[in-house]
Formats: sequence, C-alpha cells, structure tokens
Amino acid sequence: MEIKNGEVLLGGLSATDIASRFGTPCYVFEAQTIRARLNSIWQTVTHRPLRINYAVKAHANVAILQLLRAMGAGIDACSPGNLVFAEAAGFTGDQITYSSCSATDEELRLAHSGGVLFIANSLSQLQRYAKLGDSRPIGLRINCGIETGFHAHVRSGGPESKFGLHPHQIPEAIDAANRLGLRFTGLHTHMGSDVMECGPYLAALKCLIGLSSAIPDLEFIDLGGGWGIPFSDGWPEFELSEFGSTASVLMSRLCADRNRPIALILEPGAFIMQDAGFLLAKVTDITPPTIVNGQSTPHFVYLDANCGHTISALLYGTVRRVRPARVRESVTYSYYICGDLMQAGDIFARNLELAELQIGDIMTIDNCGSYCAVRASVFNQRPRPAEVLVDAGNARLVRRGETPADFLNDQLCD
Repeated sequence: MEIKNGEVLLGGLSATDIASRFGTPCYVFEAQTIRARLNSIWQTVTHRPLRINYAVKAHANVAILQLLRAMGAGIDACSPGNLVFAEAAGFTGDQITYSSCSATDEELRLAHSGGVLFIANSLSQLQRYAKLGDSRPIGLRINCGIETGFHAHVRSGGPESKFGLHPHQIPEAIDAANRLGLRFTGLHTHMGSDVMECGPYLAALKCLIGLSSAIPDLEFIDLGGGWGIPFSDGWPEFELSEFGSTASVLMSRLCADRNRPIALILEPGAFIMQDAGFLLAKVTDITPPTIVNGQSTPHFVYLDANCGHTISALLYGTVRRVRPARVRESVTYSYYICGDLMQAGDIFARNLELAELQIGDIMTIDNCGSYCAVRASVFNQRPRPAEVLVDAGNARLVRRGETPADFLNDQLCD
C-alpha cells in the first residue's frame, strides 16, 4: 500500500477505483507484498534444507495458495477444509504437514490417504493413526513450556495449553510408536500468535534440538509459526534477521552432530498475509454530533462493513488503521467509525481525526490479510465480502462476495 497525492493505492491501483469495480465491502490483497514477505524468509533464514509451509488457517484462497506454491512454499494444514484448499491449489501430499489437536478418525484417514506429513498431538492420535497401516514417517508435537503471544487466547504453549505432549512424555510416545510400527522423524512445536520477539523461537529451537537425541531417525525440526506483523504505529517489527542468523547456526550444528541434513520447517501465516490485505468499505451514513444533557454526542460515520469482517477487534481488542481512500482538503473532524451490525460494540475506531468525510466515500482498513476473511461473521445475515487480488497492476476477483440469497442455499423447508 502507498499513498500518492492523498490517494490510497493498493498494488499500484486506486483503492477507490477497485471499490467502484468490485463493489463494497471487499477484501483486497497485494501479490507484491505476499511475495516480499515470503522472500524475506527465504533470504534471511539461510539454513538448508528449509521448508516454509504457509499456515492455511490464516487465509484460505486458492489463487493466493497458487501464488505461494509458485514461490516454493508448502502447506501447514489443520483441518480437512485446509486439505481441500491445498489440493485445489495443486499441492501434493509431500508438500503438506498436518496437525490437529482434536483430529477425528476421519481426519486421520484423510491425512493418511493424502500422503501428508502427519504431526501427532497426543498418544491417542498415535494409536488411532497406527491402525491405518504402514510405517510412514510422522512427527510429534511438543509443548516446550514456552508461553508467548499478545493475548491469552493465542498462547499455545505453557502448562494450560491444549496442544502437544510435554517433554517428559516423549519416552512413552516413542515406546508406543515402536509397538505400533510407527516411525518418528521429527519434532514440532508452536507457542503462540502475533509474537514480535525472536527469543521465544530460539528458546524453542534449543529445546527441540535438546530433545531430538531421543529420535534416531531425525529428519526435521518444525518451529511452527506465529510471527507477528505490527497492527499499528508503535508496534515493533519481528526480529527476522536475528532469528534467521541464529537459527541457521543452531541447525547447522545439529546437522554436523548428526552427520546428515536435517530440515528446518517454519509455518508462517499472518507474517506473510496480514499487511498484504485490506478491507474496503463505503460510507453509508453520517450523523453529526448533538447535545444531550449538556454533553456532545460522537460524530458517527457508518460503513457497509462491520467488525465481524475484522473479528479480532472484538475477540482481542486489536486496533487497525482506518483511513479514507481519498483525502479531501478540509478541516478535520473527530469521528466514530461504525459498522453496519445491530450491535453497539461494532465500532472500528473512536475519536479518529480525519478530514471531512461524505456519504459515498471509500474507506480502507489496514492489516486485514490474515484471520479476517477466514473468520468473517454472517451475523445479522450480512453477506461475507468478495476477495480481490492485485498483481502486476491488474485486479481480479478471486472469491465472489455472498448475497443475501446465498443464505437460503442450505435451508431445508416445505
């Protein structure tokens, strides 16, 4: 995204023109930003072999997955739906890892039949997976006891986490694998989301390397994902350079100790997608302030989008930058930017100082590339927005927006 002469450009195209062509609300993704983020990992983490498995849970769109596949990325899947998207984008089983904390027997069968690298989360999963036959390589998810992440709901390490086995359970898992005819070839961990410091990742890598002596056939170490991208001004950038150099040294030592190549697997999601996506919305109404009981009410601006389209604002209190796609020369006003839900908390921003807005103006909401469209709510039966990909100066629809009539497609009635 860039601002030129007071106008927001997405992938070099006018955000206002994109909104006029595809309608609002809509999500817009910049291919150039996606490529730049992925390339930054390839270039900074110098250890080889290196696998970068994009976490589909961050955003699932076939066209974007195809873009990532063309750049050498693999897939981190956690549900049958993730596998459907990966297959549609052309990924093969050997390019996919699969981990789920609550995998049903059917999920295990799908992962097994698809030839993906399965990461066991529990002893029960080991036992049920073994019933499917053969001794193909699998991984083991470990809770290293490292708790990190900006909110309690995204911390997936530590004593209260539902994910993975604890280090003291590794001997039991290995004994079970040996009895069941399974073969561990790697260790996996994931600690949280929107983590801005590299320290927890390096600590987890050292933990897994230390535990890996229990795995004779070690082929990979998987550090998961969760690297953060700043939501707004004042947030630090993830320390990618420090992580890349230190992790590469640690992995090189491990390879030397084992006298064999050992892959490092990373599973970034939001790091690749978050600042590549934007939500465009139209101003549908404006109510100026008035005086009630001697106090001024807010200056409300209403959009045809809502916080259900950026749900982390409601779940975690995250704040995204909201700005007009075109800024007019005028005095500034203090606005409340509101969504279209019949819910009092549906407010994108409060006391936002902006130049004068008018009905019909297009607004852009930043950092909507991950965990927005995939979690978009249909509360009030408001349809989910379309998705547009901008690449090399061309914008194309890559997911049509829903219509109210779509809500009736799965209704069974007389």
